[in-house]
Amino acid sequence: MARKVVERLRDGLYILRLDDDQTEYFEALWSIPEGVTYNAYVLVGNAGAVVFDTWKSSYCSDFIEALKSVVELDRVRYIVVHHAEPDHSGCLRELLEACEFRPRVLGHPIAEQILRSMYGLEKMVFEPVKDGEERDLCGFRAKFVYIPWLHWPDTIATYLADYGALLTCDAFGGFGIPPTISDSDSGWVDEYYKYVRKYVATVVGHYREFIARNIEKIEKLGLKISMIAPAHGLVWSRNPMHIVELYRELAEAKPRGNKVLMVYSSMYGFVKRVMNLVRDLIEHRGVEVVEYAFTDSNHPEWSDIVSDALDARALILGFSAYEASVHPLMKTVLSLLVSKVDAPKPLLVVYVYGWGPTEAKDVKELLDRSRFRVVDYVPVQGSKLDVERLERAVNELLKQ
Repeated sequence: MARKVVERLRDGLYILRLDDDQTEYFEALWSIPEGVTYNAYVLVGNAGAVVFDTWKSSYCSDFIEALKSVVELDRVRYIVVHHAEPDHSGCLRELLEACEFRPRVLGHPIAEQILRSMYGLEKMVFEPVKDGEERDLCGFRAKFVYIPWLHWPDTIATYLADYGALLTCDAFGGFGIPPTISDSDSGWVDEYYKYVRKYVATVVGHYREFIARNIEKIEKLGLKISMIAPAHGLVWSRNPMHIVELYRELAEAKPRGNKVLMVYSSMYGFVKRVMNLVRDLIEHRGVEVVEYAFTDSNHPEWSDIVSDALDARALILGFSAYEASVHPLMKTVLSLLVSKVDAPKPLLVVYVYGWGPTEAKDVKELLDRSRFRVVDYVPVQGSKLDVERLERAVNELLKQ
């Protein structure tokens, strides 16, 4: 059952967090058994209140109730929309209606057309903010910073100078439902890495190059940041730069540890036998193999595959033939890897076929347009395996 958490971060600054353990597939695609949070923030001062983002529409009554526990609705003067995606703007209509459309809505110019098209909102008073614009919001100093493509074009961040707090929406977020609001528990911060990696790989991965650009942009502003408050996951107040460096590392798809990712489809066991040999060859060299197999008894989650690919040192893909092409599920895997992870990592392709090796064409066409460095395409007809060639290919993979 979803749980709402209201906590004061600083005098006058509150977080409204919804712990969503009901959504099984984020964006109707990525499996998240670990759950996700939606973090909204509220500034309360003598001159009124500012609300930063809302929650997913499923939880609007809970959001209004949580907000009322912090401030009376007739005191809300501004609503800042950092990002128009419905998991953050889903309660905007309900909030405006509850406030009788008095608050002004602030956001990127692009956000206005998105919000009006999704929610109607004819009565909404929208004020676009400029990149770098500084404003007084109910007595608080706020600076708006465009951070486009993290992960929509309308994404902005707000720097609250009085608190040294940078509210970043999707940027610097992660999946999972942390047991604490902030990064105060260093043990859980270590555990949290895999949820951040998964979030970056799946949600932000296609626009990963913009992570480094926007980090550099923020650094050049010379802001005195003592807190990073994203719209998902932990608030970073003990060591805010930790999440920045983690995002920078993931943006570069740097290997972490000595891990090779192996993904394959095997309808009748032929591919599995070949991939078992490949795994043995790699593990014999002291390298960890993380394996995902699509079989007649198991379908791994796309989110786990993409996540593990992001910090793997190399990848191995095993394809079974299917209707003169490759197995549809592995075609999806490859498309997701090229879209979300595309990085200059060494990659080995093994394909097993029956009557003709035409299935490799689809794979080659897609990989030729990627940044992956293919070390070899190893064909196997049925059970006729060239072990020496496979060993050479594995050696080349690990050498790179």
